[in-house]
Amino acid sequence: MKKLKYSIHRFVKPIGFCYVVVSDCGLREIAIGISSKSECVSNIRKKYGSRVLSHNGGTSIADKLRRYFGGETASLDYGLDLSWSTEFEKDVYAVLREVPYGKTVGYGDIATAIGKPLAFRAVGNALGRNELPIVIPCHRVVNSNGALGGFSAGLHIKRFLLKLEGCI
Repeated sequence: MKKLKYSIHRFVKPIGFCYVVVSDCGLREIAIGISSKSECVSNIRKKYGSRVLSHNGGTSIADKLRRYFGGETASLDYGLDLSWSTEFEKDVYAVLREVPYGKTVGYGDIATAIGKPLAFRAVGNALGRNELPIVIPCHRVVNSNGALGGFSAGLHIKRFLLKLEGCI
């Protein structure tokens, strides 16, 4: 069993509360857009149960996220624990991590970049399963017609992030 640590943080609206989970292998999860600290604790307990061994993990990534939400283009380069993802998802996430701050790409662009140009819907599904938003910047993926598309934390947060980065 991997040792997991977590920390809970309050960020700017509409991001609200956020929790960060870190394993011995790296950053495991970032959950954003949560309404309360108690909801964060409840979500962590439901998802990880007894595998969460301590509080106060992930404080360095939380500091980087604070700077990001403050408008800095701080590097969010961090070791990742992608044990929850499939090989296809890992390919998608690797391409997505290369999308620069302030830029957007389409689902089809990601599909083409991984060598599966017809897999744009599967790319969308992979983005919906992304447990590391912002670090794996799925908010930077938009529809081919320029519409926002989806975002697991809500379109209001996706819009906020894209505005923060100067994309819209």
